[in-house]
Amino acid sequence: MHAAPERLWALERAASRMRMDQVWRRLPVPLLPHSTIASVVLLSGPALSAAARASTKVRVLLSRPKLKEAFDALAAAERTTIGGVPAGHELAVMLTLGEHDAVYVFSSTLMQMSSVLAFNESILSSNTFISWVGEFASSTAHLPAVLNFLTGEPMAVAVMAEEIHTDMAGRLLPDCVWALPGARRGAVTTERQVGAFRGLSANVQDVCDAGQREFLSNATSQSASFTHIVDKEVSMETSLRAVLDVLDSWDSSVTQFVMLVNIGNVHWVSATVSLLPGRVVLYDSSGGSSRAKTHIISRLLLFAHQAEMRWRATQGGALVAVHEWAVDEVNTPRQQDPYNCGLFAFAYIWCYVHGQDLSSLSVVGDQLRLSLIFFVLKCGGARLKKQCT
Repeated sequence: MHAAPERLWALERAASRMRMDQVWRRLPVPLLPHSTIASVVLLSGPALSAAARASTKVRVLLSRPKLKEAFDALAAAERTTIGGVPAGHELAVMLTLGEHDAVYVFSSTLMQMSSVLAFNESILSSNTFISWVGEFASSTAHLPAVLNFLTGEPMAVAVMAEEIHTDMAGRLLPDCVWALPGARRGAVTTERQVGAFRGLSANVQDVCDAGQREFLSNATSQSASFTHIVDKEVSMETSLRAVLDVLDSWDSSVTQFVMLVNIGNVHWVSATVSLLPGRVVLYDSSGGSSRAKTHIISRLLLFAHQAEMRWRATQGGALVAVHEWAVDEVNTPRQQDPYNCGLFAFAYIWCYVHGQDLSSLSVVGDQLRLSLIFFVLKCGGARLKKQCT
């Protein structure tokens, strides 16, 4: 049978206690084939006792679809058992594969399988991550000073990669690597600087997922909730409510806003709204035009008008907008790959905040990705250390 090297409970425990330099040297646990049959049985007496003892030694793992089938079958059996499961009896899932002996598992065993599947995914992700970082070891490139998000000084890409490798090696999968402080009741104004993002955090798994050649998105909960939700345009009424919710997260004295906007869960762009000059900028590293971008610009103008009226109300001015808003679309620099749009969008915001012109810089997407991970690890470590002292 396709057996794991250790019992499921031991693998589940290892997932939270194993250093990353051990994780990325492991192979994922093999899965039972799709031909495995899962059926629900009612056990009692000696058969139940034997199955319960054996369940602590289970070393087989169902695939996610098969695991879902097993959970669903167990839940359905519990619902349809007339009068409930009799005393001294318990429902179990019997796994059979060809001529191999049947394996009996309970709901607790299925939960262990779910945890081990997540560990499997972490092993694969960490292997991809460390392979990607290793590709920079022989690089002779230096990141432009403004795009070294940590120090603002030129830094060798190879040195950055080595420090990331060393930092990650000693961490555990559940470790938090970066966090913003949570909201506190009665927080003073200065604590509102993090706005709606207070309390957010990133862990080791997030870093591994970010350090590979893939487009990533959480898609449904961006600041772009006033433009699109998934791939559907937000109505004006819904958009206005969302804009006001976003603005309520920030102090009314704020006159510049930056945001990442997701398009259809396939592409990232960034936007800046500057109240004093009356300017809206949309940066798209892939260029081109689309209905989605036209809609985004219309909603950015709505955001700009509402933000301006809110700000003017605190300045004793009229409650009407006075700007003829200028709208610019920026498309340089261009990404040269299909997956680093989010890094370019973030870099544009970073340069905007620091008064730099991103279009004048020579930028490689994967080096941007490496620099952001370096920043998250080093800055996050310093922040967490400060919070603990």
